[in-house]
Amino acid sequence: STQSTWGICEISEGITNSHRGNLFDIFDKFIEDVSRWVRVAAYQQLGPLIATCEQGEVTPRLLKSFTDMAFQSESGNDSDFAEYCAFSFPAVVQSVGKDNWSDLEQAYLTLIKDVQWKVRKSLAHSLHEIARIVGREVTEKTLTQAFDLFLKDLDEVKVGVVGNISEFMDVLGEEQREKYIPIICQLPAETDNWRLRKMIAQKLGDLASLVSPATCRTTIAELGTRLLEDSVADVRQSSYKSCSSILHRLCQGEADDRNQFLSYLKKLASSQNYQVRQMFVYICQEVAEQETEDPSVAVFESEFLDSLKQLSGDRVPNVRLALAKVVSASLWNNSKFKPLPKVQQIHDVLMQDKMKDVVYFTGLEVPRRTA
Repeated sequence: STQSTWGICEISEGITNSHRGNLFDIFDKFIEDVSRWVRVAAYQQLGPLIATCEQGEVTPRLLKSFTDMAFQSESGNDSDFAEYCAFSFPAVVQSVGKDNWSDLEQAYLTLIKDVQWKVRKSLAHSLHEIARIVGREVTEKTLTQAFDLFLKDLDEVKVGVVGNISEFMDVLGEEQREKYIPIICQLPAETDNWRLRKMIAQKLGDLASLVSPATCRTTIAELGTRLLEDSVADVRQSSYKSCSSILHRLCQGEADDRNQFLSYLKKLASSQNYQVRQMFVYICQEVAEQETEDPSVAVFESEFLDSLKQLSGDRVPNVRLALAKVVSASLWNNSKFKPLPKVQQIHDVLMQDKMKDVVYFTGLEVPRRTA
């Protein structure tokens, strides 16, 4: 019955390896049952069943039953089977191991081209997980084919791969990373979907750490500046932390790698637009936080603190209010920065501000934020 198939995974988890073969025999009968509903329910549980197995336990027959689901959409049969297969694919790869990838490869290459976007979406979201399991060689040979397709797919599919793009890139070798970074950096210009641009903005900092400072300067840093000027506030705000990480990576290279980006960031402090000056304050906060976590690159005091001191007397209350929040959240509660004379001066000026909100947030005791 269909209820029996739903319980078969729980049984598999609770029995020893020596008895699991008997369970497979029972399962084979379910997938050959005269009732279509029983067969469908059995196939729906096939991936989760294999996921309960240890490497070497899965029989060739059971694995073939799983991979056969990938071809159902092609043959015009039960299209839901492809969705079941795609959803369970990472768990099945984990169970059978990367050494048996060849048994799964054709099914995977078929699924990434499935006509149903839900199938492709599921695989896009799990691409980085499969890459982590199978390793660099298979990823560069096979999974990059999926990566290429998903980057050109519908936004519903594309967000799956973009949301985990740095994790996927981390598996690739240096040559492949250098190849894909310019392609990734073109994505925001090719979409009107601000949510996709926001996701890329959030990932830029992680991507910066995966390439050389020189590559970061010509690709990622340039995109960082464009996203800071995006028309959507959420995209701009999502770029703050990434821009700090980009600067951190650039500072690990030659002076020429960082000078242009650093100069761009510092000029934000003197913008005629008060919202841009606010943005500078929040970027400074991220620089200070990153420097606290990794003091190997120290630029906050030498490159940004003077500008923050000037902004403590900004004519626009909202800029001073932003600075007050940053001082209490990241500087005054930080043993690295609180003793600095200029931080003390900024704090004193803000505590005497004519705006009550500025004084309130400056004096607020804020615990150190966690990563």
